[in-house]
Amino acid sequence: ENFFSFLARIPLMQRSLNFTGRSFMRSLLLVALTIFVTLGYIAVPVLFQFLPKPEAGEIAGVYLNTAHWIMLFAVILVWMLAVKRFQGAEKVRWRLHLPCLFLLLMECGQLFIISPEMKALKAQAFLQTGQHLNQASSQWAHFAMLHGISQLLYLTSCLLALYCFFALNRLQRAIVL
Repeated sequence: ENFFSFLARIPLMQRSLNFTGRSFMRSLLLVALTIFVTLGYIAVPVLFQFLPKPEAGEIAGVYLNTAHWIMLFAVILVWMLAVKRFQGAEKVRWRLHLPCLFLLLMECGQLFIISPEMKALKAQAFLQTGQHLNQASSQWAHFAMLHGISQLLYLTSCLLALYCFFALNRLQRAIVL
């Protein structure tokens, strides 16, 4: 007998150990969203306020990459749990599966396309000029475009995660489980 099977026999713990429950999925999304917003909209601006831009940019890249991985993990887990929890419910497809799919695609785009491209542009500028990427660099226009797309996707990811958070509540009321 392991620790979790012991806890599962305690009536108060039975509901807490139900990892497919709506409250667990909502909590997971809320934690991911809180980290996402805190790092992206609080910590990163503070970095740029108090540190030189090259150093702040490097640290911000690490912060945002971490935030994207956390959100990706949370979305995959919530989506898998929602499939198990709301099996056969047609309403779930439009209210939760589609936003989760978009969120998953945006996070993958950020992690595997946009972020590596931005990092490569910074490295290329440093190799060519010996200086960090700045507005005088030939790569600046491309970097600024990617940065704008990244910011738009970041905001959209926040809004979609928030939508999924509230959609879980509506699904609970709409579907008798």
